[in-house]
Amino acid sequence: MQKVITKTELMQLVIDGKNEEVFEDTEMGMFAVTRMRKFAFENQNKVKFILVDLPSLVEAIKKFRVYEEERINTLNENSWRNDPGILILHPGPPVAHTIIDGTHRALRRFKEGCKDMLFWAFDPSQAIIPLIYVESQYDWGDEIIENGEIVKRGALNVPS
Repeated sequence: MQKVITKTELMQLVIDGKNEEVFEDTEMGMFAVTRMRKFAFENQNKVKFILVDLPSLVEAIKKFRVYEEERINTLNENSWRNDPGILILHPGPPVAHTIIDGTHRALRRFKEGCKDMLFWAFDPSQAIIPLIYVESQYDWGDEIIENGEIVKRGALNVPS
């Protein structure tokens, strides 16, 4: 049984090296977010950046994603102002992407009046998939209740 904790608590475990962040998409599978961030930081010449329009992204986040106001409000300024998100590109047309990291930073940037945000854009072939998946004892609550059943929310695909 997983212990449901806040996103802020989970991210502190990641920062402390006690847990790795993994994003799970119902259609695309799992992504090793912690390892992908490390790869992007260390290989910036191998991962492209794209600038994403925040008003349309925020609209989609609020419609399709789970987020925590506490996390948005407690992000440090360096993180929300300077830390890129991560997205997976989908071949088009139309070109679309799935955001796998940066939801809370995007919401905070928008709240602070920013109009766009940088994201590392990984092609699906570059994505780092966990080789062995061991279910974490933690989940930050990315579930919703529908008809009395707990279900995961689906992927966020927005045109780029």
